[in-house]
Amino acid sequence: MKDYKFCLDFKVRDYECDMEGIVNNATYMNYLEHARHEFLHTIYRHRFRRDDRARHNHGCDPCGA
Repeated sequence: MKDYKFCLDFKVRDYECDMEGIVNNATYMNYLEHARHEFLHTIYRHRFRRDDRARHNHGCDPCGA
């Protein structure tokens, strides 16, 4: 396995699966958003605390798409 800069384990919950036990494809967006949030929190938690202006000045702005 390749070394990644960030890795996050998830537990798949039963309500995220269909009757065959396959994860619903829309659920992956929730997984990606959660992983992005945890990644940014890991990188910036010590540097910025909760100062949004400092994040902005560093080039890290929240964006919804």
